[in-house]
Amino acid sequence: MIAQVAVRHTSPVTAPAGWTLVRTDSRTSGPNLTQRLYVRVAGPTEPPSYTWTFASTRAAGGIALFRGVDPHNPVSVHAGQGGSGTTLTAPSVLVSIDGSRLLTSFASANGNTALGLPSGMGQVFNHETGAGPNGAAIRMAGEIRSPGNTGVRQASGPNTNWIAQALVLRPLNLGLAAHWRMEEPVWSGAAGEVQDSSGNGRHGTAIGSAQTAISTPAIPGDPGTCRYGVFDGSSAYVEVPGHPNLTGTSALTYTAWIRPNTWSGTIRQVMAKSVHGGGAGRAQMGIFSEDGVLKGRAMTVGGHSTSGWEVSTALPATGQWTHVALVFAPTSLTLYVNGASAATLVFPVDSLITNGDPLRIGNDVGRSYEFSGLIDEVRVYRGSLTTDDVLSVMNATHPCETASPHHIRLLHDGQGLTCMPESVVVQACADAECTSLFADPVVVTLLTAPAGGVWSPNPVTVNGSASVALRYTTPGTVNLQVAAVDPPVQSALRCFSGGVETCDMVFSLSGFEFDFTAAEPMLAGRVAQPVTISALSADPAGPGTCAPAFSGARDVGMWFDYADPGTGTLALSVDGVTLGSADPGTAVSLVFDDNAQAQLALLYQDAGLLTLHARFDGQEEEAGLVMTGSGQFVVRPAGLCVDTPAANADCDPASPSCSVFRRAGEQFPLRVSAVAWRDDDGGDLCMNRAARVTPNFRLNNIPLTSEPLAPLPGVGGVLAVGSVSLTAADAGVAEIPDQEISEVGVFRVSASPLPGTYHGVDVNGGLSDNLGRFTPYDFQVVLDNSPEFEAACGGGFTYMSQWFGYATAPEIRITARNRHGVTTRNYDGAWWRLTDIAPDYAHAGQPEPLPVGVSFVIDASHDAIDCASGGCQGEVVVGFAGEFTYERNGTPVDPVNGQVQISFTVEDGDGVVYGDNPFRFDVDFPADEDEQRWGRLEMGNAHGPELLPLTVPMYTSYFRDGGFRINLDDSCTALDAGHLNPDIQLSGGTSTATVLSSPAVAGRLDVNLTAPGAGNTGYVDLRPDLSVSSGADLPWLQFDWDGDGNQRGPEGRATFGVFGGNERQIYIRELP
Repeated sequence: MIAQVAVRHTSPVTAPAGWTLVRTDSRTSGPNLTQRLYVRVAGPTEPPSYTWTFASTRAAGGIALFRGVDPHNPVSVHAGQGGSGTTLTAPSVLVSIDGSRLLTSFASANGNTALGLPSGMGQVFNHETGAGPNGAAIRMAGEIRSPGNTGVRQASGPNTNWIAQALVLRPLNLGLAAHWRMEEPVWSGAAGEVQDSSGNGRHGTAIGSAQTAISTPAIPGDPGTCRYGVFDGSSAYVEVPGHPNLTGTSALTYTAWIRPNTWSGTIRQVMAKSVHGGGAGRAQMGIFSEDGVLKGRAMTVGGHSTSGWEVSTALPATGQWTHVALVFAPTSLTLYVNGASAATLVFPVDSLITNGDPLRIGNDVGRSYEFSGLIDEVRVYRGSLTTDDVLSVMNATHPCETASPHHIRLLHDGQGLTCMPESVVVQACADAECTSLFADPVVVTLLTAPAGGVWSPNPVTVNGSASVALRYTTPGTVNLQVAAVDPPVQSALRCFSGGVETCDMVFSLSGFEFDFTAAEPMLAGRVAQPVTISALSADPAGPGTCAPAFSGARDVGMWFDYADPGTGTLALSVDGVTLGSADPGTAVSLVFDDNAQAQLALLYQDAGLLTLHARFDGQEEEAGLVMTGSGQFVVRPAGLCVDTPAANADCDPASPSCSVFRRAGEQFPLRVSAVAWRDDDGGDLCMNRAARVTPNFRLNNIPLTSEPLAPLPGVGGVLAVGSVSLTAADAGVAEIPDQEISEVGVFRVSASPLPGTYHGVDVNGGLSDNLGRFTPYDFQVVLDNSPEFEAACGGGFTYMSQWFGYATAPEIRITARNRHGVTTRNYDGAWWRLTDIAPDYAHAGQPEPLPVGVSFVIDASHDAIDCASGGCQGEVVVGFAGEFTYERNGTPVDPVNGQVQISFTVEDGDGVVYGDNPFRFDVDFPADEDEQRWGRLEMGNAHGPELLPLTVPMYTSYFRDGGFRINLDDSCTALDAGHLNPDIQLSGGTSTATVLSSPAVAGRLDVNLTAPGAGNTGYVDLRPDLSVSSGADLPWLQFDWDGDGNQRGPEGRATFGVFGGNERQIYIRELP
């Protein structure tokens, strides 16, 4: 809640409990006036009014309730000022968070006149006290704002003292953690350039060829969704550094607009952390395609850290925009499509796994699951959005941040004929020197001065560069002009004729016209197909048409200019004659046919836009005839040589064991050179490279891509530098010192200029020789589960010498990675070089070292690493198996706490290693079940009449604190009566032995012997055989009863027919 209180004095004001003063502004010159703003977080219920107290005077006040405000930090910024007059002006403030609410509050020292509502703002409340100059009037207005300066806001009022304040409420934003609008005109790969508009500073970086565009937004118009990200499906994504603000535990929501080009391929990721096991492990959420459906996955703590909770629905259509959202709540996961729930899964209360991995848009962390298509308006909320919330987010728009070209540039040859149209190039320049062209469509309307010029087309839509034709039928000088540009430019029109900056063209009735059509494409270093020069004049019989001017042999002066770039070092030759660069040029002998046409053979060893000039001065009967003409043409390189100056780069794709060039993601130098034609290179653009460089070739943003040569089929490696520009400083050779390839294998790198980007013509690209072999950069080793031993005895302990095994056997995931932690999926088959691991097992419990007479013994194994036939794709899971025991030998000792450390080194045949070798992990027992006890089986004696059965004590014990005690925890030891080996020495009859508790109960087994009958006296000796060979298989309960070093079972005797003895003697047994 916000309260506005205006009083007609400057004395103190007491606010009611729970209200916090935000600011105070006063006017003390003239009529006194003070205005205060207060804030309070509303409770579930509120009283109908609140009371402020102050000295007796007139005052005005109002309270407004606003929803959707951050309750923890409601006020973002505030400002205020006072003045006198009829215009009340609230100062401008800076809004930093999208969706903030701007409030302006006005107060006047006159209570009779209502204050006006500021333009464009909505009414909150207003009030007037009356009493004219002794009263007060107030007004509050508000509006929702995007980030940026608000500008001053003005209200009208009576001519008196006033106070005006501005306050910005911070939006709750439903827990909005980040919002990437993709509004940047260009992504260059600079860190943090993909801006987070939430105000939380979670800016991202465009990777690979990711770019933005604006032609087909999800929601057209302004406001709309405006620009969006373009992802090519092979190397493009946006990465946002990990931050707790982007991480949810009990609630999390992802939303985005998507327009897929294709869903083909194994997985296409819209956005995620690491739900496919890359990076630091599976965590958080992801939206992706797999198995022909659209999936949402949440990686949770509650037993679903591997497979995750997952929902799915039909794949959205390609080629059209679809809004998707994934909402995690403590007991549900919901996937929304176009604002409606498409799939919901309900589960027991759970929470998301967290880690510090980055968030990726258009890919998964540690994987190559690139999205192909368009993505926009990506948001992360640290809350669970409702259906209404999701629908509101889907329909949200914002003002478009309109980008504009720096200026329009016209390129022309300076001359034209009245009888034919003249070609002019229109460029939309992104900077003052036009080193790069503006990428978005620009509509340019052209005109001439004097009027009369006819442009075609007009207006013209320019996507960087376009050609138009200008027809002007009146001889004289014409000034080229621009009437309108949409979107507006930042600077004035610039025109160039060759290297001269001028917007003037001279149109003549007669002159020379060049036709370069037959010569195109003109390649540097190759004699072009004939260029036609025509001597023309206006046809008197047909205005606007041309007629031949003359025929026969003529000496025509020719010279050339460097148009773009405006300087150069190599000369143009015509028919073998090297031309200069000044009027009247060098004479070239030409023979014109009856159509006044002659053929020229041009040769230029460099690249660029050139202007060719011609001049003829008549002699004898043609004395006084002067004909001139100019024409522009483009000479492009024969192609681009792509190579590396580094040694050891050429690997035969058929040889997985060829020498190593670099590790995946490790930097290496790459060079791109624009080269001239050579007849004998056999297509090898790098042959004699240095002598063929065209130093004047300049072109920005040439895409670079990699092509896998081996293994095949394989994954294309992502290049760290996805484009290259050749600038004036490069002189035809661009050096990339920090190129990387993300994958394993052998590759070729291509440089392929986009069609029509070099002065409107195509430039041939180039393909490198084999580059390789690339190996993994390192291995990541993680414990994929939570292994645990199982106590051998059901009571939660294990006897020494008793074998125990795993309740949950360890599983180790070994992942081959590049330098950035992404799995190298080409590390497989013959290219997999990690043969095996050799685990070492060691006691890791207490005490350490083990007591004398106790040794740790293993019988363990692990899965073989077998990727030779493929199927591993850079990752293998190794499972462990086996049994273990703490072998006893010698003097009894106190229990040992069993725990085992397993360690092993990971290193493949190329020396690629796990960075923290050796990898170690411990396996323990459940809590309080890790004791390894030195145990034995004990027996006592029994006696009684031959008419009653006897019970012979038999129980397990273990050693602790210097002596043996009954093992009350033993509920596992089982012994069959057949292993008791009774020796019956009775005068008659017999007795049968039975084990009373098998398995033991609280350590006791006890033996019952039946009564032999009246007069059948004597004894029965019991000697249990606990050996493995007997079948009892309880060797850990044997003991050296005789002190001779031999282990055996105990002995017990039952005597029948014995009555006497000391009545005070309760129990007697033999001592060893």
